[in-house]
Amino acid sequence: MNNFGEIIEPSSRTTWEDWDENNSSTDTQTNLQFQKHIEIPNDIEIFILLEGKYLAHSIKQNVCNLELINSVPEISLKIYKMHSLESYVCIIYDYDIICSSEIIHLLEKYITNSKKVISMITKPLVEYATSEVCHEECVIRRLSTKNCKNSSLSKYPCLEQPNIISGISAGVVCLREHLDLSALALVFYTEYPEEHEQNEIHKILENFHFKFNPKPNGILNSNLYI
Repeated sequence: MNNFGEIIEPSSRTTWEDWDENNSSTDTQTNLQFQKHIEIPNDIEIFILLEGKYLAHSIKQNVCNLELINSVPEISLKIYKMHSLESYVCIIYDYDIICSSEIIHLLEKYITNSKKVISMITKPLVEYATSEVCHEECVIRRLSTKNCKNSSLSKYPCLEQPNIISGISAGVVCLREHLDLSALALVFYTEYPEEHEQNEIHKILENFHFKFNPKPNGILNSNLYI
């Protein structure tokens, strides 16, 4: 059994060559592009990144004050603009993490031209590493740049080691940190993402002017099939 962090070197150069040959396709650029050429404002109030299929489904089904303005179908990326506000929402899921740098470059103007940048991502509760017994159904943790102060989301505890985030959310926070700008990522560790979208996540989004459709009542809103 290997120890965590242990580096296992191939026994021969042939193994390296085989690995290089099998992974040569990862070096190619995908040349991702938006479907439309749209002028991006220089002064954006808030840019919100929602990463994951559960968040994407929830926003598409329940939010009524967003206008779809652009997309990248290859990586299930969509850009929405809030009605009557200079704020934008990016929803992305089903992408290859190797393309993260290219996607960050694609979103760079949205990220750098915004006063506030917030990222949200859902993860299975079993991935939350803690030395204590966890009895919560949804654990919310934050990760932010050093300039992120006086945020209403600062009440959530910091993400503890050895837990990490990766992909687009990590890239957004790193870029803003490099530019000495504020950014905050919220990680939702939950056993049932579909249910908690209607609770903690929606409450947070409502603070940023998201308007949700009224929930239907009764049997029509249940999972009962007759």
